[in-house]
Amino acid sequence: LFEARVQAAPSAPAVDGGDVSWTYEELNERANRIAHWLTSRGVGAEDLVGVVLPRSAEQVAVILGIVKAGAGYLPVDPDYPADRVAYMLTDAAPRVVLTTSQLASGFPGALALEDLTEDWERQPVTNPTDTDRVAPLTAANTAYTIYTSGSTGRPKGVTVTHTGLASLTVTHLERFALSPDSRVLQFASPGFDAAVWELVMALTTGAVLVVPRSRRLVGEELARQLAERRITHASLPPSALGTMPAGSESALVDLAMLVVAGEACSPDLAERWSQGRRMINSYGPTESTVDATASEPLSGSHVPIGRPVVNTRVYVLDENLQQVPQGVAGELYIAGRGLARGYLNRPGLTSERFVANPFGEPGERMYRTGDLVRWNRDGELEYLSRTDDQVKIRGFRIEPGEIQALIARRPDVAQAVVVPREDQPGDTRLVAYIVPEAIGSTEQVEDWRELYDSIYGETDSPLGEDFAGWDSSYTGEAIPLEEMREWRSATVERIRSYAPQRVLEIGVGSGLLMAPLAQDVESYWGTDLSQAVVTRLTGQITDRGWEHVQVRCQSADDFTDLPTGYFDTIVINSVAQYFPDQDYLTSVLTQAFHLLAEGGRVVLGDIRHVGLLRTFQTSVQAPRVPDAEELRSAVERALVAEKELLVHPDYFTAFAATHRAGVDIRIKRGTAHNELTRHRYD
Repeated sequence: LFEARVQAAPSAPAVDGGDVSWTYEELNERANRIAHWLTSRGVGAEDLVGVVLPRSAEQVAVILGIVKAGAGYLPVDPDYPADRVAYMLTDAAPRVVLTTSQLASGFPGALALEDLTEDWERQPVTNPTDTDRVAPLTAANTAYTIYTSGSTGRPKGVTVTHTGLASLTVTHLERFALSPDSRVLQFASPGFDAAVWELVMALTTGAVLVVPRSRRLVGEELARQLAERRITHASLPPSALGTMPAGSESALVDLAMLVVAGEACSPDLAERWSQGRRMINSYGPTESTVDATASEPLSGSHVPIGRPVVNTRVYVLDENLQQVPQGVAGELYIAGRGLARGYLNRPGLTSERFVANPFGEPGERMYRTGDLVRWNRDGELEYLSRTDDQVKIRGFRIEPGEIQALIARRPDVAQAVVVPREDQPGDTRLVAYIVPEAIGSTEQVEDWRELYDSIYGETDSPLGEDFAGWDSSYTGEAIPLEEMREWRSATVERIRSYAPQRVLEIGVGSGLLMAPLAQDVESYWGTDLSQAVVTRLTGQITDRGWEHVQVRCQSADDFTDLPTGYFDTIVINSVAQYFPDQDYLTSVLTQAFHLLAEGGRVVLGDIRHVGLLRTFQTSVQAPRVPDAEELRSAVERALVAEKELLVHPDYFTAFAATHRAGVDIRIKRGTAHNELTRHRYD
């Protein structure tokens, strides 16, 4: 097809790469040299050649050369993550990998184009024939293999033959009004099958393929390239189209044909961009040689995905593979000459997705797309949704399961789920929610120990008067002293109401509760994980002559040498939030119950309510982030970053039921409005 255009108009412009431009004859000769060089190395039919090149005129020549040699090309976007590229090259096992000298160091064994120029210049410029090739080239041979996202965490290579390319050319000529005066933008990533669509659209119809030098085309840069390069035909994902500045739709007077593809297009966007030009919505998975259906020219009222393109048949089927009536949703199946061969090295997956076609000739297959569609009254297909979790974002087909599987492999992640979110209309993003692998209790306790050593280790405040570290989440400043004293008084009064005599306080801290309570009881024991706290309190207790009071350096879950069945009151106040997890809390409470005398009680104070966390973080972030969307994001980040343990009251109800105990849940008392009174309970 390309060579026919070369013969018809050899001097016509073929590729406009900005700094490099070639006529059809020049591009053909360049491609022929590359093809002969490949065949001289034994590369031919059913071999793959890796192409790790950015968009450029040279990339176009390399692709044509590979196809002319009879081989298939494996496009690899240089911007892909290194692990993904490594997997693709290992899985596909290309005979040769071509790249640039700048990129070659990242791809062991790859050959740099700059180093091959002299070899290529010595090759013939004539069109290769089957006599020159390693083996005859047929329509059934591989044209290219493109990797798409896979739900198992492994991308899958789709192998496409030459069979559907001629039909694709006819579709372009029939639907998209191409001529030698047309200038087609090469927008798509090299690893995306839309790049094939752009090559075929231009070079098999006699048009000019315009290759921009910018690697990222969005917004003002995309509008500038369309205007300055006088683009007449472009295929863009709606998300990229929507980034261009307002007024671009009328300013781009040369843009006569606009194709939207790769993801759903909104009626508003279609209405805005269809004025004064022909605009078509194109649909097709990689498994169907780029295109399967195309709409009639859009007006904006609705955006169907259209009717089958040349030599393609589509079926809307129910779960029993029966065709459904107009207006009824069903899964879309595609058949025809454009179907891919299948998935490289994945026979099981191939047989699962490429199934027997009960409506076709014996042996014919159809591809199960996983897309839910319906026929409308105009005889066009309307896309509804997916039957699985696959999404399309900015034109890329993505399996959230692939990303989910990769995240879950991290040693610090216990569980992960990846979902699309559209916080702003038209701006779909993937969001990962994770459950971290539990940090070892010892490790987290050690972190808190270091913190308390630093807070309480160096201070000369009197016993019970050190409120250091009680800072407001709203302002970042210390909570006013009068509010802290009110908070402390409310807690002391509640404990005194039980007339305690033998008290154990777990997490005694600076002695805020011990100071007022110890003087009225028979025995007061205190434990704390910070040796600095214990050393300081021991000195203060000695100064007061309190022989009935003792403090020990023990973590909350360490009950060594504490007397069983002795205490009538065990206090765990404003400490539980620093426990590593619920299991740790349960362990502490269970052991504490063994130390209680008959009729004793455990008093837990300042428990953070998990049900109020979002409300709390919203009240914290709202004064700092006035914009509603930014506020929502700030709150979400704060929720993810939360390090402390929050507990729902139902936990204590359930615990008490299993330990044959009563439970008394009370809200915090106090006149001050701060995070202690608003969002915590006892």
